Amino acid sequence: MVKHQSIGETNSNGEFRIFNKNEFDAFCKNNPNKRFVIKLEQTSTDKTSNQLKYYWGVIVPRCQEQFEYYGSKYSRQETHEQLKTVSPELTNSETTSIKELSVTQMKNYIDDVIRWAAENLEIEIPEAK
Repeated sequence: MVKHQSIGETNSNGEFRIFNKNEFDAFCKNNPNKRFVIKLEQTSTDKTSNQLKYYWGVIVPRCQEQFEYYGSKYSRQETHEQLKTVSPELTNSETTSIKELSVTQMKNYIDDVIRWAAENLEIEIPEAK
């Protein structure tokens, strides 16, 4: 059985937007002339803005600095792409974007990145305030 999971949201007008639209379109193109059931399920919670602010405002810049110290000059986005490879939340699932993570998954992802940075980049990332 072929499966695909997409995540999206409705706006104030009730219009649905798929976050990973390119992946959804590729899945459809790779499965022509097949029937599928589309089931919408409301997620319990979303990442908090504080989690995202902490990740993009503290974790990514701190790791980016340390990558540069070791000789790899990455942009903010490239640093994020490197960090995505260190957590089972993204490497051991169909989820490929932090946009798709729940609050709990994002917490686990952040914890994995902090632990990895301590062990591999030899830095201590300050705790969220």
